[in-house]
Amino acid sequence: MLNVFPKKSLYMVILLASTALTACGGGGGGGSSFTVTTDTKSGTLPQIRPFIADPAVPDFDASATEYVDTPTLREMGLTPFYATGLSGSGISVGVLDSGIDGDHEELDGRVSGGGDWQGDTQGVTDPFGHGTHVASIIAAARNQRGIHGVAPYADLVSYRILNAEGRFGSQSGNDMVPAILGNARSRGLPVINNSWASIYEINDIPKSTLDQILRQELQSYFQLAQVNGPIMVWAAGNDSDDQVSIRSGLPYHYPDLRQNWLTVVAADNNLREPRYTNRCGVAQAWCITAPGGGDDQYSGGIYAAIPDDQYSRKSGTSMAAPFVSGSIALLLEQFPGMTPRQAAARLLATANYDGLVTADGCTIATCTEAQMANVFGQGLINLPDALDPIGATSIETTSYVKMPLKQSVLVTPNVLGGSVRHALADQSIIVRDSFDNAAFVLALDTYILPSPLRYATGYNVIKARDGEHLAQSGFRFAEQGSIPLSAYLPARLTDPSYSSDGNWVGYEHIGSDTRQQIFFSQGKNRSVVHGVISQYHQNTQRWMGLGFDHQQGWADGYAKGAFDTASASLWGFAGIRQQYEMVTLAAEAMIGQTRLNPKTHSLITSGQYQYNAFRLGATFDISHVTRLHLDLLLPPAVQSGQIQFQLPSQIDVGTGKTHYSHAHADLNLNDRESRVDVMMKHL
Repeated sequence: MLNVFPKKSLYMVILLASTALTACGGGGGGGSSFTVTTDTKSGTLPQIRPFIADPAVPDFDASATEYVDTPTLREMGLTPFYATGLSGSGISVGVLDSGIDGDHEELDGRVSGGGDWQGDTQGVTDPFGHGTHVASIIAAARNQRGIHGVAPYADLVSYRILNAEGRFGSQSGNDMVPAILGNARSRGLPVINNSWASIYEINDIPKSTLDQILRQELQSYFQLAQVNGPIMVWAAGNDSDDQVSIRSGLPYHYPDLRQNWLTVVAADNNLREPRYTNRCGVAQAWCITAPGGGDDQYSGGIYAAIPDDQYSRKSGTSMAAPFVSGSIALLLEQFPGMTPRQAAARLLATANYDGLVTADGCTIATCTEAQMANVFGQGLINLPDALDPIGATSIETTSYVKMPLKQSVLVTPNVLGGSVRHALADQSIIVRDSFDNAAFVLALDTYILPSPLRYATGYNVIKARDGEHLAQSGFRFAEQGSIPLSAYLPARLTDPSYSSDGNWVGYEHIGSDTRQQIFFSQGKNRSVVHGVISQYHQNTQRWMGLGFDHQQGWADGYAKGAFDTASASLWGFAGIRQQYEMVTLAAEAMIGQTRLNPKTHSLITSGQYQYNAFRLGATFDISHVTRLHLDLLLPPAVQSGQIQFQLPSQIDVGTGKTHYSHAHADLNLNDRESRVDVMMKHL
């Protein structure tokens, strides 16, 4: 802040409170198809949509000179977010300052004139230079020149309130602010940057006096302090005071303003408290810290634009405030439907004291949190954490049920491969966090994975415990997890969901050339029955059978939380083995169908799919002691099918009620797994 007024007596404070205002910076004193059908009702519902990068925004290049020359953004951890396309596109920021050079190469085409209370330019010129510097920190373009703004494709609305000397001049806040905020409300601006302040601290003037001298201003502030109202971002002031300046501290006297207020103090490039910055003091609950440059602005100031396509370094809380305003723009772009209040609250909740050092050497490790809060408020801005959900997250699977997100996962069975995830690759769901029930759009396929298990092969699948040929009818028991078919039956395609849940018990009837078997397994999560008839005739063996199961899960997959579902499957299999002199050939096939039985709280509403499997095998008796076995297996894989979903996809911003869309995934396997086994055996 340019210190053009010394400290005055209380009389002079009252006299000058509405006119002694300056800029707070500069000069060291400042494959498968997917169809979505949405349930719609009469009226238009504000829709929360997934973040989609604006295709008109140039690709981000972290090695570009303009980004390298703006190291603060990299230090803020924003590089990976820019890489996803985040740019502030579609968000407008109001700037109350000395005007903005709307023709500057960093801002050309993105500055609208909101009004000029010091001239007749509508605010799109800047004879003082401060407003352009502030505006470029917010939104300098990604244009391979100069610098990179926090939100490089946000739009700006310029309200010129400071004259060519950086002062109010003959105007007052009561004259300008009500009209400005009325215009900002009509434009729907979500954030308004105020890098200007009084030279007096918030506790210099009693509330009763402020009621009188800021009457019209206060009325306009109260009108915007609504749930969907804009956030007023304020520079705390550059007078080395223990308290913030008057307007940035107004919620101290007027608590109703607090949720729409953010006050910003500065840290230098080493995250130390510079001498110039005011401290948060009584404003610490709505105060945050951001980069503002060092005490020597010529070497350690924030590098940004000034009029006439020029650039300069400046330091001050004026420079810290636009880092916060630009951050809110990125939050609102990333999470459409989030209110400005929620964005501000997230910045406050995720700020921390890591790395911050007070002028007298305090750190969070050596001093108390209360001492740090008195200086830095809630701490250093941490936009990456604010861009993530805070606390526990949940999915509203119905109007009355919320399922924890961390317990919600769908690991689809091997039979489906990656077909479900592929079909849902572009779909999103709305989740809520426990911080303030804020809604976030997340990619649905993040929570859908193919099963890590592979289809079990090998003769252990069919090996019975006794391993002996039964000479007569009788019961037999099998090893846990084994399917107790006869050791003479080389079938692998008997169960598409091999599971070790439960032990088997069954009945086998042996005739002269036929064998009839039926086996049961009752486990904790699965009930299965197998029936098979096999026939032997000289060198030929044939078999066919049926299987049925009911599972509390989904085959060899894993469906929990918001995807919780049971399943029932029916399959049939058949095979033949033919022995010649030195060669034995075998062929098998399986077809089946699975029907889903989702739980009432599941996002899955219904589903069924068909699958098949094939196997060819050959055994060569090379000598009387050596045998070579070759096996080609096409494990069970989906042939066709469809799964229905009910997805939370829309929020009525007025009521906060979740609305759902019905969607279906058509399952068609693109790449089928195959398996070749080669075995050499010495007899």
